Amino acid sequence: MEPTQEGGVTHGGNAGGAPEASHIQEGQLGEAPGLEDVRGLFERCARIRFSGRLALVEGVREATVTFVAGRPQGAVDLFKLGAIWRHGAYRLEQRAVDAKGRLGDGITVGGALADTGSLELFRHCEDGQLSAAVEFDSGDGHTARARFVRGRLESAELDGQPNVGALAVLAGWGAGSYRLTVAPMFGGDAEPPPPAAVPAPVTARPVSLGATPPPALDVGSRVPLWQVDADDAAREAGAHATAPPPTGEGAGAAGPAGAGGHHGAPLGPGGLPSLSPGGLPPRSSLFAGASRPGPVPSR
Repeated sequence: MEPTQEGGVTHGGNAGGAPEASHIQEGQLGEAPGLEDVRGLFERCARIRFSGRLALVEGVREATVTFVAGRPQGAVDLFKLGAIWRHGAYRLEQRAVDAKGRLGDGITVGGALADTGSLELFRHCEDGQLSAAVEFDSGDGHTARARFVRGRLESAELDGQPNVGALAVLAGWGAGSYRLTVAPMFGGDAEPPPPAAVPAPVTARPVSLGATPPPALDVGSRVPLWQVDADDAAREAGAHATAPPPTGEGAGAAGPAGAGGHHGAPLGPGGLPSLSPGGLPPRSSLFAGASRPGPVPSR
């Protein structure tokens, strides 16, 4: 089958043509536990900064996607690719990348120090978070070696002996050659763990700190007289008062000019003059000698 290109995906061709010197991991596609799906593979490649080739195979169908530092090379419709490849097998073929960002054919890349200096190679390992060994040959009988783990320099040797000053010596090598060999990215301690799930923030329900509610209103109690209009107070007093029958001197004293200081009106409950059948008593008899206080602030 002749290969065809669709964005960053190559369909057909020889998906099994991996180089001999290569770190390879294989597995099955599917939705069952323990199987991988295409989206999960892409997320994993991004997390470990995978450089190499992802091959998808099912029967005679084949497709490949190339990655450099965890990014697919070319436009890839991940939704479409995942819909097409629900079953089958996958193979991750790791490859090395040189300091110029070019993908090699295997796990080793090399060249002349005149084209790519030692300091550029060290920055390449650090920025790419590579786990790799870099071997140097000065061309005049001296050798050196530096080992990186996830972008950090772990050890350095000069002529086979540990030497903390090897990097300074290498910076002065203007001739010679180098070989960079990447370590496996798959499985065990080589593969960084997935990021831990961040628990969702707990939102506490607001606690009501309002004031204590006012006491319940006693509907059976009377409203104080100073909060009621004088006419309403008089009518309420008349509704509840029972006028006693006039007897003795009180009968003759009835009338506006009567004695007793209340203009002749008999007293009812609460010391208020009772209403006569003829109407309300004068307003002065209700509030004589009393000062009316101001309004009571509302609660």
